[in-house]
Amino acid sequence: MEPKCQLKNCNLLCWNVRGLNDGEKRASVRNQIIATGATIVCLQETKISNWTRNLLVDTVGADMASNVAFLPSVGTCGGILLVAAEGFFKLGQPQLTNNTVIANITMLAENKTWSMTGVYGPQSDMDKVAFLQEITDVSARVLPAWLLLDDFNLILNAHEKNNARVNLPMLNRFKATIDNLELARIELRGKKYTWCNDQQSPTMTRIDHFFASANWLEMFPRTDLRALASLGSERPIPTG
Repeated sequence: MEPKCQLKNCNLLCWNVRGLNDGEKRASVRNQIIATGATIVCLQETKISNWTRNLLVDTVGADMASNVAFLPSVGTCGGILLVAAEGFFKLGQPQLTNNTVIANITMLAENKTWSMTGVYGPQSDMDKVAFLQEITDVSARVLPAWLLLDDFNLILNAHEKNNARVNLPMLNRFKATIDNLELARIELRGKKYTWCNDQQSPTMTRIDHFFASANWLEMFPRTDLRALASLGSERPIPTG
């Protein structure tokens, strides 16, 4: 997803890339960063356990390759990469949990700092319960201006799935967690679902979300979340 505010040079590209071990996939990410003018990028499911300088430059370009926070994959499972353009932002020392990367982002022109947490949620119901507690615990580590995003592997409302096979108890747990954290969801324009299982009778869901605190929304009052056309992976986007 992509929040964008030209005055603050904040244009965020968020993408579940489903693996970056292929050079062509890394090139497509780098080209998309250039095409969208992204200044902050959060990638999920990188499937990379050790980010070298060469891999970073190959994926996000030299301007972002030194301003980095990442959660290593476990083998070829998971992984999150968060990067920002050095000309506009400074990333503070990242904090890692099982399913999140937390970083404080300072806007150099204004000397204002906010927190961003990139997530890649687990698949099993048991792990999802622990994950929701993890998000609650993360809230104690962040600044009042907080942006929480992207691939939660959870839906927030029943209509965010195209069939009736909805886990209502888990949905309600997720909704209660977000409500208790007093976060507002940034609504997505241009796309109803963000994931598809690519079957003949596909299951489609919206499992990618952007949530923001009131302080963050005051800092970015014109934020707008838009979807880019898919290139084989989920890729929603915000703009502010």
